[in-house]
Amino acid sequence: MVETYALLDSGSNTSFCTKSLLEKLNFKGTRTKLSLTTLQGESEPIECSLVSLEASDLCESNKVQLPMVYSRSSLPIPSEPIAKEEDVDRWPYLKGVKLAHIDAEISLLIGSDVPEALQPKEMRPSEDGSPFATLTVLGWVLNGPLGRSTTAKVPTVNFVQRNKTLDEQFQDFCNQEFNDSSYKSKTSMSLNDRKALHIRKETVKLQNGHYEMALPWKFYPPRL
Repeated sequence: MVETYALLDSGSNTSFCTKSLLEKLNFKGTRTKLSLTTLQGESEPIECSLVSLEASDLCESNKVQLPMVYSRSSLPIPSEPIAKEEDVDRWPYLKGVKLAHIDAEISLLIGSDVPEALQPKEMRPSEDGSPFATLTVLGWVLNGPLGRSTTAKVPTVNFVQRNKTLDEQFQDFCNQEFNDSSYKSKTSMSLNDRKALHIRKETVKLQNGHYEMALPWKFYPPRL
């Protein structure tokens, strides 16, 4: 178990984590390829690891399954915008919103493929352009300008999109859960076909210059 910050990103249809998080968890996952679409380019192929994780709040009272998480060397998310308790204290209408502070970076991005993590249970609406707060199963989330005095404002945006069909997603999930299994898609005989073939093999004989064999009764010998 590792404590980390997570970004709840409804603009992403995929969940990501950093390689350093997997190293701390001592988890390698399954190697796979991903076609990534960002504001800088479309369908960029990258190699990554596919893992299943479980996220919980700091009290470990609420847990969310993350069945498909792709690893990246890093997540381009700065740590400066992480909201703190002193940010909440600036706004009286946010009284009661508790934000725990931990010594960690943002190493997990949870996308819309895990809706139960993004679903708001309670909300404090914005007032006059101030931030709004939402309570999720993982805790409180603060969205909007924090009202801090900064000398420079660096715009940031997070947008990713995975170009994979549902069949490919399901296959990746099966490969992760059942790495030692393989299958081949081919036509096979039914049970009745096998019984009929067995009857013919066991009863065929050459009689007076021609071959004879028993009829492939469903029940053999037949019960007349």
